[in-house]
Amino acid sequence: MNILLLEAGGSHIECMYSLIHILFKNKERVFVACNKKLVSLLKEPAKLAGLLELPDDINKKQHFLLSLKIRKYIKQQKIEAVVVNTTEIRFIRDLLFLLPKLNYTGIIHGAKRLEKSFTFGKLISRKMKKFFVLGDYLLSQLNPQPVFKVASFYPVYFPEVNACLVKKDVNEIWITIPGKAEQNRKDYLGLMQ
Repeated sequence: MNILLLEAGGSHIECMYSLIHILFKNKERVFVACNKKLVSLLKEPAKLAGLLELPDDINKKQHFLLSLKIRKYIKQQKIEAVVVNTTEIRFIRDLLFLLPKLNYTGIIHGAKRLEKSFTFGKLISRKMKKFFVLGDYLLSQLNPQPVFKVASFYPVYFPEVNACLVKKDVNEIWITIPGKAEQNRKDYLGLMQ
């Protein structure tokens, strides 16, 4: 199966690593469409069947032409399924109206939008019915609209990178949080305990 991973929001590459790894191991052909600044962060290009670079800052004037470019890429590569990372941006809402009927799944970084957002409930749900949230904690806190299927996803695979030598005192405890630290996105209090 040909699967397109789409990131137009300019971040959250940590989700892409796991998806690329899982799909590649399952013998799927993985294509990526992402912002130009993220391309160098895709550390395992041999796992990709194709790459479409998108502008870093997608302004409203570009939505239509860029949507047509992505639609053309989907048709040329015979894409059968699309996973949209950072689903909650305006460009994705506009893009979905122009894309062909396929199997769409979205990754939601602000899960509460599935409960009360007009955009998700009435617009995005016309094409996309399946979503991932980042962990069981968010899933347990959520009462999504009945038109959605929602599951949890843990982006836990990261490619090897050059080591960065840092010195840490033996008595210190360091916690690294990828992305934006917001309590409504992850159970940070549970993590600290």
